[in-house]
Amino acid sequence: MNSNLQDAFRGCLIGGACGDALGYPVEFMRLKEIKKRFGTEGILKLEGKNGAAVISDDTQMTLFTAAGLLEAGRRKAQLNSPQWQQAMWELLREWKDTQSFDRKTKKRYSWLWKVSALHERRAPGITCLSALEEEEPGTFEKPKNNSKGCGGVMRTAPVGLFFSPKQHARMEILKGGALAAVQTHGHLMGFLPAGMLSLMVNDAAYAPEKSLKEIAREALRDTLRFGRALSGAEEVLQSFQVLMENAEKLSETEPDPVLALKQLGEGWVGDEALAAAVYCVLRFPEDFSSCLAAAVNHDGDSDSTGAIAGNLLGARLGYERIRREFPLDSLERADVILKMADELYRESPEA
Repeated sequence: MNSNLQDAFRGCLIGGACGDALGYPVEFMRLKEIKKRFGTEGILKLEGKNGAAVISDDTQMTLFTAAGLLEAGRRKAQLNSPQWQQAMWELLREWKDTQSFDRKTKKRYSWLWKVSALHERRAPGITCLSALEEEEPGTFEKPKNNSKGCGGVMRTAPVGLFFSPKQHARMEILKGGALAAVQTHGHLMGFLPAGMLSLMVNDAAYAPEKSLKEIAREALRDTLRFGRALSGAEEVLQSFQVLMENAEKLSETEPDPVLALKQLGEGWVGDEALAAAVYCVLRFPEDFSSCLAAAVNHDGDSDSTGAIAGNLLGARLGYERIRREFPLDSLERADVILKMADELYRESPEA
């Protein structure tokens, strides 16, 4: 078994949780308010009540997405098949039950159900909750809504981790991430960025010979190709391409993350959240702490942009590197996150 790959699995999930927990206290604050409360550099370390830096719905849903992958594997469902989509959907609905305090007797698929911290309401997205009230998942052909919120992309990193490029084509992995998101977010910019993130995480974990810049460029190329084959929304795709290319350009030309992120958007929607995260990762490819600080100290959806950036850079740097450079002692239920990462690794096709 590849210990470096296991380190990447751990780094991705822990990294995302760190970005989420760092950004969660300031999620609905403007940058001016953040600086007033935490100092001129903004929030830089994990904060929380009684010493615990709590995770938000972003990490909760990421963990249940990972649980969906495991359940699909137990059912021997092929990636992107209707059976695969159903398993993913049932585990997302299990998360929904934690948020609605549904304690009715029914079959529960994951041990996550027994983790009390995952039953806490941490500002769950209305779009996710409302979509999950229905019995069937949204699909590319029959979307649930026209939402392009970032609630799809912020949870789909595990798809990129789980599927080995030795076993699955790039387009299969990209489609898997997009399918996992379209179940609740029906707009092209609600689910396509999730596919791109899954592909970037896959390369970050499995292709250490590639630079992060190469990873971003190749993922954008494939995502645009997939989007054009799926939809005729060329204007939307062109705007997405410009935004993502601008994120890369700004990482080279604009050293101030605050100014860069003002040009990329506040991250409440999927394409902007991914663009902000990509900028931060490319701007600080070897500095996890600085990457997360950049990703959360802005006017927008701080926990989601922090989570996405943490997922991506965490997959590249790995858990051992992160824990040497970033204090994790106060991260809520780090043990649960690591347990899920290890289980995901053991059950992955590569392992």
